[in-house]
Amino acid sequence: MSTELVKEDLPKQKGKYSESINNLFITTDCKTLIASFNSGYIKNEYLNKIQKSKYFKSVSLLSGSIGKIACHSSSEFLFFSGGQNNSFRPSNVLVAWNSSTNEEQNTLDIKEEILNILIEFETGELHIIIVIKNKIKIYNARFELLYSLKTFDNPQGLCDVKKNKQGILTILTLGSEVGDVCIFWPTLKTKCEYNIKKNIEIDLLKLNNDSSLFAVVTKKSSKIYIHNSENGSLIKILKRGNDFTKKIIYSVSFSENSKLLACISNSGTLHIFDLKKDKNKKGNIFSSLFSASLETSIKKIKIFSNEKSICAFDSSSMIHILSVDGCYQTISGEDYSYSEKINILEKTKNDYVYSDDE
Repeated sequence: MSTELVKEDLPKQKGKYSESINNLFITTDCKTLIASFNSGYIKNEYLNKIQKSKYFKSVSLLSGSIGKIACHSSSEFLFFSGGQNNSFRPSNVLVAWNSSTNEEQNTLDIKEEILNILIEFETGELHIIIVIKNKIKIYNARFELLYSLKTFDNPQGLCDVKKNKQGILTILTLGSEVGDVCIFWPTLKTKCEYNIKKNIEIDLLKLNNDSSLFAVVTKKSSKIYIHNSENGSLIKILKRGNDFTKKIIYSVSFSENSKLLACISNSGTLHIFDLKKDKNKKGNIFSSLFSASLETSIKKIKIFSNEKSICAFDSSSMIHILSVDGCYQTISGEDYSYSEKINILEKTKNDYVYSDDE
């Protein structure tokens, strides 16, 4: 395969690379955004400093669609599977791609459709977490299988990964029965399962920054349940809207210090919750293991896109939002009143465009 860096004049660059995105990914530090579409991927790096441009965008135009995609800010490699239509590689094949040279480095046939890809380091070694229908598989950078875990049927590929306070890889996914979640520490060969809602399907899972808390959203619910990872106890219930409005929560994110939680739904509204606030008790809310307070959001913000979106806090508590229509928005300020946006699908003269002439 050979690639060519294309530097086009602005008149040729008008328009969009695609009308829609297949998969969205934001790295844990929010410095890199990845979006896959039917003819390649876009890597958008947020430089987070005052200069002529806050963003560096590279576009790889490939000979087919890309599906699930993930990367890590400290690595030049990204990992993806093929899309559903006219795919660059089959949807069961994991591809290791060097984003610096724009070349395929390795492939691995997982034998089943890849439903999610996550990346994390542990003791300096890269771990690639692959989610298939009823199992997660963990590989190293050489595509050697390290660990696997059976789960309940997981068509959405629900899974999250962080490191705990001791630097140990922690994975949150579905348990062995409907309504169960599982926390798995691969290197310790240990797992815990907790029942969240008996016989109720789970729609969304998220760990906080040090894996001490996790958030769960169940099917057709407007509530977010916050649990203690150590013992599974329910700490808080966060409510946005009501269960009769048929809102779908797309994404949740904990701030770095777990003081705040943000969520986005199909209403096109960002809700921010204060996790340290407790209206009903004095003292630290985390001291109670037997009752959970019900909280509403402290801030509601209408975002620029009504399409499916993901959100994430960075280390400065700025909120980053990326939508399948390409809208990338940041919300910041002491009261989250300042917002900026761009569309990463729009062509500009500053884009670095790589074409694949395979």
